[in-house]
Formats: sequence, structure tokens, C-alpha cells
Amino acid sequence: MAARVAILGLGARGAGWAARLCLMGYDLALFDPDMGARDRVEAAVSRAKRALPGLYDAPLPAMGALHWHETISQTVERADWIIEALPARLDLKRKALQTAQSHCAPHIAITSAGGFSLEEIQGCATRPAQIMLADGGDTGALIPFIELGTNARNAPENIAKLEALLQGAGLVITRSEGLQTRLNKALNVEIAAALAQGHDQSDIDAVLSQAIGPALAGSADDAALIAMLRARRSGYRADTDPLRRFEANAQIPVADLLGGPVNTLNMAVPMDWTDYNGHMTEAKYLEAFGFATDRFMALVGVDAAYIADNNSFFTAETHIRHLDEAHIGAPLAITTLCLIGQGKKMSLWHELRSEGRLLATAENMMIHVSLATRRACAPREDVAQCIEAVAKAHAKSPRPEGMGRAIGQR
Repeated sequence: MAARVAILGLGARGAGWAARLCLMGYDLALFDPDMGARDRVEAAVSRAKRALPGLYDAPLPAMGALHWHETISQTVERADWIIEALPARLDLKRKALQTAQSHCAPHIAITSAGGFSLEEIQGCATRPAQIMLADGGDTGALIPFIELGTNARNAPENIAKLEALLQGAGLVITRSEGLQTRLNKALNVEIAAALAQGHDQSDIDAVLSQAIGPALAGSADDAALIAMLRARRSGYRADTDPLRRFEANAQIPVADLLGGPVNTLNMAVPMDWTDYNGHMTEAKYLEAFGFATDRFMALVGVDAAYIADNNSFFTAETHIRHLDEAHIGAPLAITTLCLIGQGKKMSLWHELRSEGRLLATAENMMIHVSLATRRACAPREDVAQCIEAVAKAHAKSPRPEGMGRAIGQR
């Protein structure tokens, strides 16, 4: 069961936290006396529902519930965690933390340092050892990077619990406490100077959103932001490995590899996967089927270690049929049959669906190769035996309609 999280303060940062945690399946208790808080949270959740599922190549859990309360004491009751995102005033933080800690004893993550050090904020609390920093800046729900600040007062087991909470919300943790705040302040100084010199705000926005990067601009559109974040992962950067682990853990487990069609992909259509026709573009169908092929290969033993040992499969031929369309945010699921698993050859049949509708099929012929020689060779014996066993078991399933069909053939 997901942890229950209380959020005190629903400004831009608090609303961003609420949107991300809600979409990641956490039940939230919310407090903010500001009349506009509910509208901010609703807008943040609506934005996140449209964009956030497309950031991950895995299904998100069922949304958590939002519960609004009129007092801090009611909000923190039965909470496992408290996120304090009140305005950057030490007196407000002191009152909120002391009230919260008098009503329950959770671990508390401060998301809004507001220029204060961890030690200063711990000084506001009755139990300072429970206070840790988890600061995402003004990035809202879509940026998956978070700064974590701890010190010797924090017990290692509590730090580990906070890390688990953040990673469970699909976040990548950095240890550069305060770096983002300093960079944001420096950027704001430069923006103020540019305005004082007579530069137009629209020109500044254009430079931030186009020349420096969407992540630095508050006006960046979500499609560009998601595209940039997904592009970071395409280079297999070390700092995005946690995202891959999150996706691997979120994938629907395969109950029986020999039982018939295997679930090999569950995700949503990202915002940058659509084209001028307003639906998922043809190149992304191939990309989705490529993800499914990679997943199937890992299931039969062609995993990272196998590939590091200079063995892999290359695709020799692919035939895709486009049968229906999908729009932004639509859920996608792929099932895979192994049609051939013999010697150097492996042929796969993928079916892509969205809420039961068959969107496309793909038939792949793949050849096993040595990455050292770049030539065809037999798979390692254990992998070959696994693929042959799966192909034999899948042969008992009905042959798919459209298998072996040529382009234009009815």
C-alpha cells in the first residue's frame, strides 16, 4: 500500500508535488488557506495527466486520492510523510513544523528550502532529526530530478526511506543540495538585468525556451519538455539509470513465458509522439515495437550481460500494419508471440492495442550475431534452448491474422 503523504502549502512547488504524487498512486492530505490553492492543484494535476504518463515507458499506477483539510493538525493525522512547501518565511515553517510534529511523528521532507540551510530549518522543529530536504525547485510535476539534502542528524534508515519514497515517485535523486537554488537565483539576476537594459520579456522567454533549453523556462511547453527528457535517456546516460529501473519495476510481470502471447510493453503515448495529423506518428509505432522486442529478448536471456559478452540479435526485416490511430496520453499495450526460434533465427509477432482496440501489428525477422565480428552466429546454448522452448509453446496459439502478409495484400 502506498504511503499517505501530507502536503502543507500548495503554491507552484506544492501543487507540482501534489500532481506527481497523485499520479504515482499516493493518497494525499492537502492544506493551504489560500483560496486559489484548489485551482492550482487541479490545473497541475490536469497538466500532469496529459504529459507525465508519456515520460515513462511503463504504466503508471492508479491515481491516488486528494483530501483537503482546514487545519494542519487534521492534514498530518495518519500521514506517513509530510511535505512542507509553504512560502519562504522561517516563521511560517516553524509554526507548521511544530504543529505537525505535535500531532504525529512522520519523517518530514522539506521541499521548499527558500534560501534557508537544512540546519536553519531543523532549528524550527521540535524533532530536528526528522527534517530532510527534497527540493525540486519550481519544476512542477514533470521534471524527474530532485535534490536531496541530509546531515549527521538524520538516521541512515530514515534517509533510505525517503530515497525509496522519491524513487517510488519516479524521481532521480541528486546530492547537490542548494545548487539548483543558486543557479535559479543567478538566472533570475541575469533576467532582471536584461529587462533593465530594455530587452523585451518575449525575447528573453524565446532565448530561455529555445537556446538554453526548455527545462530552464517557466513558459516551456510540455511537449518540448517531455521530448527533451526522453532524449536524455536515448543516450543511456548514467544519471537516467534510475528512470530505467523505475520503469522496469513498473512493468507488468510476465506470469508465464510459455503460456502464449507475452505482455512486452505498457505505456502511454508521449506528447512528442504525435504528428501534424494529431495522432501517433508512424515512426513511433516502430519505436514502440522496438521496445517490445527489447523486452522479449531480455525475457529469453538476451539481457545487458549477454550483450556485454558480445552477443545480440539484429533485425533483418520488419512488416508493420497500421490499423487504427492513437492520441496523446492513450494507453498502449503490446503482446508478443515467438513464431520462429531455431538456430540463428528468431521471428516475433507483436500486436499493439489501446484499451482493447488493435492499433497495429508488426512481424520481425531477427538474426543472432556476434558483436565482435558483426556476423551471424549461433546463440549461446542456454539462450537457444530457451528461445526454442518458447517458440514451441507459442506454436500452440492460433496463428495471427495477417502473419506473412505482403504490403497491399488483402
